[in-house]
Amino acid sequence: MAMERLRSFEDALTGIGVALEAARAERQGGAQDILLTLITSMFDILKTQFMSELTAIRTELEGLKMDQATIVSQADHIDRLETYTRRRHQCIHGVPETAAVTEDDCMQYAVNMIRERLAVNIPLDRIDRAPTDWARCVKWVRTHAPAPSSSKCCATTTSELCSLTKRN
Repeated sequence: MAMERLRSFEDALTGIGVALEAARAERQGGAQDILLTLITSMFDILKTQFMSELTAIRTELEGLKMDQATIVSQADHIDRLETYTRRRHQCIHGVPETAAVTEDDCMQYAVNMIRERLAVNIPLDRIDRAPTDWARCVKWVRTHAPAPSSSKCCATTTSELCSLTKRN
C-alpha cells in the first residue's frame, strides 16, 4: 500500500514535469518564457530531491517488509515450540466415531465437551493450547488422587487427536 502511494506520487511529479514542458513548448520568447524556464529548472531540482528521497524510503520499506516477515516466521516458530512443551495434558477418551468422522468434527466434539463438562470456553483454533488454558480457568478438585499432570493431551496435532479418540 505504501509502495502504491509512492508510485502515485512519482507519477504525479512526472505529470507536472510533462505539463511544464508542454507549456514551455507553446510559448517561445518573451518574459513569460524566462519565468517558465526558471519554474521548470526549479521543479527539476525539486523532483530530483524528491526522487532520491523516494528511493531511500522505498529501500527502507523493503527492508521493513523483510523484517516483518522474519518476525512473523519467528513468532510462528516460537508458538509451535511452546505448543510442544506444554505440560499438564489431559487425555480425552471415548469420542464416538459418529461424532468424529473428520478431524474437524473430532476437534469440534472435544471443544463442545470441554465447554459442557468443564464450563471452559476454548475456541477451536486454540484447542492445541487447551491444557494450558484449562489450568488458568479450572481449579482441579482433589479427591482421592491428585489431578493428572502429564497424561497425553488431545495430542499435539489434529490427526493424533482423531487417531487417539478413535482408538480409545
